[in-house]
Amino acid sequence: MQFSHFTFPIGSRACNAKCPFCISKMTGNATIKNIDINWDRFRVACNIAKRTNNLQTALLTGVGEPTLYPDLITEYLESLQKYGDFPIVELQTNGIKLQYDEYNEYLKTWYNHGLNTICLSAVSIYNKTNQEIYGESYPDLFYLIHKLKTFGYSIRLTIMMLKQYCDSIEIVEDIIKSCHIHDVDQLTLRPIVKSVNANEDIQKWTEDHLLSKNLVKKIYNYVDSKSTKLLELPFGANVYAFHLHGGHEQNVCMSSCLTETTDNNNIRQLICWPNGRIGYSWQHEAAIIM
Repeated sequence: MQFSHFTFPIGSRACNAKCPFCISKMTGNATIKNIDINWDRFRVACNIAKRTNNLQTALLTGVGEPTLYPDLITEYLESLQKYGDFPIVELQTNGIKLQYDEYNEYLKTWYNHGLNTICLSAVSIYNKTNQEIYGESYPDLFYLIHKLKTFGYSIRLTIMMLKQYCDSIEIVEDIIKSCHIHDVDQLTLRPIVKSVNANEDIQKWTEDHLLSKNLVKKIYNYVDSKSTKLLELPFGANVYAFHLHGGHEQNVCMSSCLTETTDNNNIRQLICWPNGRIGYSWQHEAAIIM
């Protein structure tokens, strides 16, 4: 088996945001019952990951919000340094906690322990819109990005594309231009999808805010027409150099989420759960290696 990402959920389902399309609630079988870590199995998972030719990233994520467990993030980073050499180490977060000064020492510590990329989730470049989805405590997005870059981090901004929020070529173009102005290293545009594992309320809200397949295609084609394609990643994700005025470029990835494959040479992620279960799907409990 070949994997693109080595990932491990940190903490519990606890979260400080209120996303009505919550991806973790869509992955209904991905339950963390406690936060006691099976470090022996984590070492095994690191060794599996190191033997993967296609591995791109060690990804610290969660089925809740990982930054609610800052000391656990530190412990994972220390363990990564012991068991493997991963050039790209990324933290996936809503960013709410990182706006506060009390997290500055953690940001320094994590960087010194190998974390080099922070992936922020948003639905918009506008604060009021993000707060409508994530809650009033969601930070000023570009203020937070500038702050994190002062600590040395590379920033990947993931915009979840929703009807009424990010649902037109014009909005996508504004997002791309703003990311260039504010020195966002990587931008990922990802339409939300629904899952059979979601509860009824989440499914209903998600269905009401899905972009049509035709609109997604138009947006993809627009980005492609204005760009030079740099990479073709597994599962149909493409990375582009989007051409801006004056000869400038912005990194843009057109991606998707909750993607499964039956090709064992192109599996998206190797997942190590805190209890030691090692698998490769967020949705299917039976997708297990050991």
